Amino acid sequence: MTTTEVIKLLSIRLQISQAEARRCLIQELDIITQHMNSESQVVLRRFGTFGVKQTAARRTYLPSEKKYYLTPARTVPFFRASQWLKDFVKSWKPE
Repeated sequence: MTTTEVIKLLSIRLQISQAEARRCLIQELDIITQHMNSESQVVLRRFGTFGVKQTAARRTYLPSEKKYYLTPARTVPFFRASQWLKDFVKSWKPE
């Protein structure tokens, strides 16, 4: 499913224009990313948790050069699905 398809379904369900639905979706995603930038988690009940975590610096091997390199520590985004969502996907059967 693409962003355009989500916007169409959102506009039908909420009975608003597609332009308004697009603005709502963009605003929601902006809020989530702003909170993730401040390194706090965003919890959406019955859906999951968005957040960021730090990875440690590590030593990696490059076989083509036969050398070890130090990969620096970095911040990566993560998503952890809720138990409700996991159960829903597990029990889902295609029509």
